[in-house]
Amino acid sequence: MDAAQSVVSQLVASGYPLALRVRCNVGPPDRRRLPIAVPSLDAFLGGGLPRGAITEVFGGRSSGKTTLAHALVSATIRTGTFVAWIDLPNAFRPEGSSERVLWIAPPDGITALRAAEYVLEAGGFQVLILDLGAPVPSRCTVPVSRWLRMARLAARRDVVILVLSAVHVAGPFAALSLEACSQHRRFAGTNGPSPIFQGVESSLHLRRSRYEPPLQSSVGLRAFAED
Repeated sequence: MDAAQSVVSQLVASGYPLALRVRCNVGPPDRRRLPIAVPSLDAFLGGGLPRGAITEVFGGRSSGKTTLAHALVSATIRTGTFVAWIDLPNAFRPEGSSERVLWIAPPDGITALRAAEYVLEAGGFQVLILDLGAPVPSRCTVPVSRWLRMARLAARRDVVILVLSAVHVAGPFAALSLEACSQHRRFAGTNGPSPIFQGVESSLHLRRSRYEPPLQSSVGLRAFAED
């Protein structure tokens, strides 16, 4: 909890909008993969997302990126540990979030990257989600030196870093790179006058991995309109 409070103090001093509710800190289980608690995804990923490394998920709107991130957050906080969500597109809603989620809404890409480094240097978080939003050049062009620092800090702190973006941005610094692709939209009541939109059927495709490749190259994912 001291580490989390240290991060909050630094970010408040810098003027970042954030929200955090903290009760206690319980150490994470000693495993090299962090399960998402979605059986099909965990099987596809060999048990979950790699600890101490950067995982990148890129794809267009409504492709399932946010669905995956929310599943990871839910699975992580159930273990009693903390998650930091750096939200450049301001898409996350902290009002209904757990007391273990630190939400940061930076004004620009450079501030988002600095906030990520603050969180990693302070420690105390098992997962860091870095949502870079739409493919605006100023947001998606990240200096190589920053990726290198984040990768080293992730390894030192044994943190799962999940980068969400519209395009491939992490390059060789992502130990795991996945592309989220929307396939078709789902509606209820299609025989009636006003069908109700329920979501999008999407899929995750493996684009790069430093680890043993999965038995399949893609897996289905149910996404919703806000992803």
